[in-house]
Amino acid sequence: MTVAVSQENTSAGREKIAILANLEKAGVTGLHADICAWADRQGYDVVSNLTETSARSEHLNPFGTLTTQELQNHLSQAKMLVTLGGDGTLLYAAQLITAAQIPVLSVNLGSLGFHTQVSPHNLQECLDFVAGGNYQVEKRMVLQARLIADGRETHSILALNDVVVSKSAWGHVVSLRISVDGEILTDISADAMIISSPTGSSAYNYAARGPVLYPSMDAIILNALCAHRMRVSPLVIPGNSTVEVKLRSRRAGDSAQVLIDGQPWQAIGDEEILKISRAPMYLPLIVFENDFYGKLRDKLRWGGLF
Repeated sequence: MTVAVSQENTSAGREKIAILANLEKAGVTGLHADICAWADRQGYDVVSNLTETSARSEHLNPFGTLTTQELQNHLSQAKMLVTLGGDGTLLYAAQLITAAQIPVLSVNLGSLGFHTQVSPHNLQECLDFVAGGNYQVEKRMVLQARLIADGRETHSILALNDVVVSKSAWGHVVSLRISVDGEILTDISADAMIISSPTGSSAYNYAARGPVLYPSMDAIILNALCAHRMRVSPLVIPGNSTVEVKLRSRRAGDSAQVLIDGQPWQAIGDEEILKISRAPMYLPLIVFENDFYGKLRDKLRWGGLF
């Protein structure tokens, strides 16, 4: 039985499988139906953001009209979450269910899919592996960003890939003071500062010539984008570090924009401090084989084998 993030018609006592589908991806409706049929055979109910109405409608939001909180409340009650999309869908899923510690099976319908684990052609086989317990759970580090004003926390959010502190105006640089564990590291003027997890090391950080880390490593990357009048190399620090970022404005009214996994979050001013550290929980990602080095060759075009 499939319901649209609702429990009204689910069978009493049956466990649930959740599906988060990117409604803009081709083929998503057919794959959704396949997962629902598998779940029914296994005795699960399904909660999903894809309904008959949403499949026919055009949405500005690729995940439908439900709010993030509504999705989070319902998807977090499931035994497992299946994402249908690409790495972006996985990033959104991490925002929704990391706190609930639900294992995620990610199906790649995107163009890159570096961290997604399953392709449409082997979805049925992988679902059967899950049913038989033939899989592993890889714990992915998640970053927590906290905004501090007047000595108290005003906002907090999780990031699977990265926290980026960026300039707010085109043509300007952002001037920041970076500290690690209470010790000043440097003052920097740049287009942005990227604070990346190992999972995010192959994303924006990689495009900014940062190092790619093995996904299960316990580390954080600091990487300045287009630093002005100084040579700054990417820095890898221990995963239990706390990074502090403070704006050092050059003109009245300056602010910096904070992006979480590529999405705008908050603006920060002179009187605020942004603290980034390892979150107290991990994202449990379902994996079937360790193909990290193969993905470096195939997905990031690192070259082949002679």
